[in-house]
Amino acid sequence: LVGDPGVDPYLRGFADFGLSRRGIQAARSLPEPPDLDTAALLTEMEAAQGRHIEGLRLLARAARRSPEPLNRRVLEILYPRAFREETDGAIREFSLSPAVYYSLVREESHFEPAIRSSAGAVGLAQLMPATAGDMARKLKVDQPDLTDPRTNLQLGARHLADLKRRFGPGVHYLAAYNAGGGRVNQWKRQFRGLSQVLFAEALPFAETREYIRKVLVAAVHYGYLYDGKTPAETVSELLSDFVPLPGRQEKP
Repeated sequence: LVGDPGVDPYLRGFADFGLSRRGIQAARSLPEPPDLDTAALLTEMEAAQGRHIEGLRLLARAARRSPEPLNRRVLEILYPRAFREETDGAIREFSLSPAVYYSLVREESHFEPAIRSSAGAVGLAQLMPATAGDMARKLKVDQPDLTDPRTNLQLGARHLADLKRRFGPGVHYLAAYNAGGGRVNQWKRQFRGLSQVLFAEALPFAETREYIRKVLVAAVHYGYLYDGKTPAETVSELLSDFVPLPGRQEKP
């Protein structure tokens, strides 16, 4: 089916009958992703049903293979503000950057409330039960249901805010969210004097290096799409010692 002009009409046929999940399953079985418009349509339909993870994976795959730049519609589907009421409430309560928290949740769970990692992390903000228990005690939440979006996002936001107060702005608190505060303290001693950018690239864990990159890239898109910020403005806010190049910075 590679290069078959009938593939996209075939997949769109599922959308015509409201079968976006079946369409995504069919697309996943193909050796090549569908075109951007088809992938975006199926992903958007899935999101309307509260299902995000498979659609986002399909659309990301299609975007990587597309020779065309991504338009705003595709970008908004690829970087959605899912669970907006719950997420915005948590952002306001703990004074977080909207671009960062949406990006973190997108990277952690692809907005799947019931997802569980092999390590035991649960829900939208991928909280380990022990961490969630600590946050719940601080917030006086009894027996928190980590698959409940509002509860999970509130506890995750409190955890992120605590890490930001502990490690300061920049990549340190993002690294701590992924790898743990103990490791970040060790790395700060080991890489003392490095800028935020070099610190992130020097980390010995490939997973944490890639995690920081993905969150920062997503934050640039969220800042641009929903706050009207240039990439330089978003990165400057996140990396306190980042100095943008002089001259006008173009939006993505």
